[in-house]
Amino acid sequence: MEMLVATAILLVAVGVLTELADVGRRHANGAEDAATAQRICQNILDEMLCGARPLESTSDTVVVEEPQWTVSIELKPLERFEWEPRLAELRVTVARAPDDAKPGKPFSLTRWIRYPSGEKTSREGGGKSAASPDRHPVSGGRRP
Repeated sequence: MEMLVATAILLVAVGVLTELADVGRRHANGAEDAATAQRICQNILDEMLCGARPLESTSDTVVVEEPQWTVSIELKPLERFEWEPRLAELRVTVARAPDDAKPGKPFSLTRWIRYPSGEKTSREGGGKSAASPDRHPVSGGRRP
């Protein structure tokens, strides 16, 4: 009788430890995915700010370096600030591709960028709006 109780306790303990190991593995995989998503977002954001990638909105584009991930880029002017009308919100969002076996949460990085001060805004009178995406926010010149 004592052997049966001891064996039952051992089996329950092994089951609990196995479940804990599985939970730990799932959390480690989630942390790895979050780190990968953050790296991809930061790389794409840096590429856009240095001019290596066009400064334009896209939707669910496959990331070339990581084909199991997709990226969406949203560029929208922030005209609500009268003290600085040349701000735009640049949001880069990555997520696992819809056909991927491991779905996960999307990850976004948002950065406010400033358009060149030489361009007049539509409120100041003058041609194009300063928040048009054909101007590069860092160098102030046109993209190649």
